Amino acid sequence: VQSVFCVQTPSMTDAMYHSLSSKIDTMNFEMALIRKEQLQTKQELREAKDEIAKLRGLQVDTINLELAEVRHEQGQTKQDLIQAKTEIKTIREHQNFDESDTKAADDLTDAQGDASTSSVINSIQKEFQNEKAQTKNVLDQMKTDVALIRSDLNTVMATVKNDIKKVNDTLARAESIHASYNSLSAAQRHTDDTMSLLEKGVQSLKLSVSGINASLEEKCQSGEFGPNNFRPRPTFPWLITIHFQPAFRRTPAIVYGLRFLDVSNEANVRVRGEIMELTNTYFKFKIDEWDNTVLYGAKFSWMACPK
Repeated sequence: VQSVFCVQTPSMTDAMYHSLSSKIDTMNFEMALIRKEQLQTKQELREAKDEIAKLRGLQVDTINLELAEVRHEQGQTKQDLIQAKTEIKTIREHQNFDESDTKAADDLTDAQGDASTSSVINSIQKEFQNEKAQTKNVLDQMKTDVALIRSDLNTVMATVKNDIKKVNDTLARAESIHASYNSLSAAQRHTDDTMSLLEKGVQSLKLSVSGINASLEEKCQSGEFGPNNFRPRPTFPWLITIHFQPAFRRTPAIVYGLRFLDVSNEANVRVRGEIMELTNTYFKFKIDEWDNTVLYGAKFSWMACPK
């Protein structure tokens, strides 16, 4: 019995290894750039939040201080106005009182004369005019101060509005950065999944190539076995264990066939050979007869090759 067979195995060249390794290096470099950009985005987001917090605190403190100063100046202005009104009222009462006294003095004492009375009245009127002018100056100064306060308040409000706009712009930019960060995170997860699949594929390829190379390095093994004796006749079933030298890395493929047969012509020819167990290090084989067959000898040839 003669058996002929061949095994065709795939192969991987060094160029394929180099190309795959180059692609993996490129993807690792891109992943490093993405992680660096994510860290920078996180840093900018933290800085934007800190700047917003500082700006809010500073503007609130400034506005509270300026409002306190305005309230203080308004209170002082009101106090000065009340004091001025009181002084004007006092001057008027003093003028009316002096005029009454002058008339009484004219009735009681004619010696003082009209000239003295006129002099006193003129003096009082002059003093009243001076007080009135001073009061007017105070009121004008108060109006000027109020106008300045209003102008400063308008300036402060404009500054506050501008700062609020800056804060809103900063918040919008922070939201944009956050959205970009979420997009980058999703892209990174997709890239990580792709890298994981590629790494698994590379490992599988490496294992396949390693198995192919190992199979190519291993060689087929062959031999023959079986009993043959007339007296005494062999005992059947006949068992044998064949050890591979050297052992295969994996369980090999094996073929066998009957090469020699010695049997009595007084009965039908019946012979059977079969593998009972097969591993990468050995195989067990059984030769048997049955019924009234008288078997004196049977030899089998075999060949095992790596898969």
